[in-house]
This record gives sequence, structure tokens and C-alpha cells, in this order.
Amino acid sequence: MGDDIYIAYWRSVLPNLLLPFEQGKSISTLVVSQLKNFGKRASYYANFVIRKGELEISKNAYAHGRDLFYVLKENDYFKNHLSSSLLDVNISKDFVITIKIIEEVMDFFVPTDFEYLVKYAGVKKDSDNLEHQQAYDYLKNTYSKTYFWANEVQKALFPNGVVKMVQKPTNQANNFERYH
Repeated sequence: MGDDIYIAYWRSVLPNLLLPFEQGKSISTLVVSQLKNFGKRASYYANFVIRKGELEISKNAYAHGRDLFYVLKENDYFKNHLSSSLLDVNISKDFVITIKIIEEVMDFFVPTDFEYLVKYAGVKKDSDNLEHQQAYDYLKNTYSKTYFWANEVQKALFPNGVVKMVQKPTNQANNFERYH
């Protein structure tokens, strides 16, 4: 039979999996007890991530998860919306699938981010200078990346901690900062 024995099943439940996302929710949960009727596995547990439409650590998805990923990839809603997100997929031992949209996936720290930091480091911001305003806006967006990253580190390593960050690319003297 091969790894594709689950495709028909996932196609049949896909509308119910996507419905919460289409309604603007960030989590979808569904009982998939019929999954046990496919294949000969000791357990149907799976836990994997789909980042920007790509399956990461496919061995954690097993055959049924890889086929779910295949069905998601052929779906227009997934291609148009969820492929730009990070999806955490968990199929529990009691046949409940949970798909969470963790966060829109950002393109982290591209060379341009560092070029702007270097170019404007220490420069006094002139509010009448359009180039300075564009650099300010760009670097402010870069701070949102730093803030997202800091929150992820805080959640993973310091669950009781707090992130405090001023997301402003200039200091009190209105000079562009040299760092984040």
C-alpha cells in the first residue's frame, strides 16, 4: 500500500480541520478516531511542525502525518493562508488532532537589517529627512523581529520572566542606536 493510505481519510476530514482557521481562529481540534482503521501501527501519535508550507522533522509525522501534509499542500486555503505560518500539529494517543497556528513566520534578520544598523549607527535623526524617516521605519520593523525572538526565548527558557523592550531605533538624544 505505501505511505499514501491515509490520503483519502485526510481529504474527508480536511473541511472540518480548516473550518476554525477560516473563521479566524488560531487552533483547530478534531477527533480522528477513524484513523485507527488505517495501517497497522502500534500508536498513531505524531507531533510535527509545518513552517512556511514545509514539513520539518518528517520522521515525527509518520506516514499519516506526511499524508496529512500532502493533503494540506494541495488545498488552496492552505496554500494561500497557512503556508506563511508556523503550524504545530499534534495527533494524540487518543486520536485527537490539534493544529495550532503559532505565529506568522517572519523572515528573520536579513542582510538589509544589519546594513541599516551599520549605516545609521550614531547618526542624528533629522525628522525632515525622508531617508532618515524611511530608515527609522525600517529599523522599527527590525525591532519587532527582535521583540518576537525575545518573547520566544522568554517563553521557552524563563516561563515566569518578562520581556521589556523599547522598540525605538533612536536613543534619547534622537541618534540611531548601534544595536538592538
